[in-house]
Amino acid sequence: ADLFGREVPILGVAGDQQAATVGQACFEPGMLKSTYGTGCFAQVPEAVITLKQGVGRLIRDPDDLGVCVLCDPRVTAKAYGRVFLASLPPMPVTHDVEQATAFLAQTRPGSGA
Repeated sequence: ADLFGREVPILGVAGDQQAATVGQACFEPGMLKSTYGTGCFAQVPEAVITLKQGVGRLIRDPDDLGVCVLCDPRVTAKAYGRVFLASLPPMPVTHDVEQATAFLAQTRPGSGA
């Protein structure tokens, strides 16, 4: 390829998923799991661990109640989103804000729940 007036040899090509590993700073062994099937996709295990730890800091005890809001639609729209949801303790999943609000109203201290 001609770049800035001189020939630059192309020695390799990184697709979206391979380039994402660099963008996510996955430079050490074990920081990325890449699987191949109908298409290639990459999972960053650190993201799953971070989510699990974050929820664990908020919901520490089986008697704790709360709502975890995940605003990234990929968690339910993409196949790899199941990995994120599976890492969390068992809990209902909803897209309905009114359902979440009702849950909080029922479980608030002093609400009789």
